[in-house]
Amino acid sequence: MTCICVPSTSACSVCARTMACHEDRTRASLQGVVQTILTSQCRIKETTEGRQQMARETRSKRAILDAALSLAAEQGISGTSMDDVAQRAGVAKGTLYYNFPSKGKIFEGLLLEGMSALTEALAAARSGKSGWGAIEALVETLLERISGNTALARVIAGETFRTDRTWQESSFEFRHAALAEFAAAITEALPPDARPGRAKLIASGVFGATLLVGLEWLVFDPERPREEVVQAILATFSGQLTSRVSSIRAENIG
Repeated sequence: MTCICVPSTSACSVCARTMACHEDRTRASLQGVVQTILTSQCRIKETTEGRQQMARETRSKRAILDAALSLAAEQGISGTSMDDVAQRAGVAKGTLYYNFPSKGKIFEGLLLEGMSALTEALAAARSGKSGWGAIEALVETLLERISGNTALARVIAGETFRTDRTWQESSFEFRHAALAEFAAAITEALPPDARPGRAKLIASGVFGATLLVGLEWLVFDPERPREEVVQAILATFSGQLTSRVSSIRAENIG
C-alpha cells in the first residue's frame, strides 16, 4: 500500500510516521526544483560562453583576413608569410592556424569574399538597365568598388594571370560570373550580326581596363572626378559599339 501522508500532526495511516514523512517528501521536491534551476543556469552559461567564443573567433578571422590583405597589397602574396600575418593581425600563431591551416586558405577566403561581393554589386548595378546604360552602370560600379577597397583591387589585379594558385579555379568562377554581367550588357549594344564570342572578348577588355585604369587613377590622379574616368574608359571601347550606341542612347533618353 502507498503512503498517503499529508500535512498533519497525526500519524500516517500507512507508514505510521508523523509529520516527518511529509517533510521528507517536501524536501525531495525542493531539491528537484533546485536541481532544475541549477541545470538551467548551466545551460544558459554554456550558451553564453559559446556565443562569446564564436564572437572571438569571428573577430580573429576578420583580423587575420584584413592583415593578410594589407600585407599582400604592400608586398604581394608570395612575399607574405604566415608569421607576417600573425604579427600584423596581433594573434598567436595557434589562433592563426586554427582559423586557416595554410597561407593558401587565407588568400582563397580573401579573394573569394571580395569577388563574391563584386559579382553581387555588378548584378545589382545592371538590374533594370540594358545596353549602353547597363555598361556605364557596370563600369561605374567597378570603379566604385576599386576606390572603396584599393588593397583588394591591387591583389586581384596581381593575381589575374597567375595559374599556379590553389584557389585559382574558384577565383576563375567568380571572375567569369563578373564578366558575364558585362558580356550580357555588351551583347545588347553590339550589332545583331556581331560574331559569336565578340561580346565576351570586349567584356574582358572593359573589365581589365577598368581594373587597371582605376588603380592608376587612384595612385597617380586621385583628384580627377570618377565620372571622367568612367567616360574615358567607355570612350576606349565605344568604337566597337558605335553602330548601336546612338540608337540606344536615344532609347534611354526617350
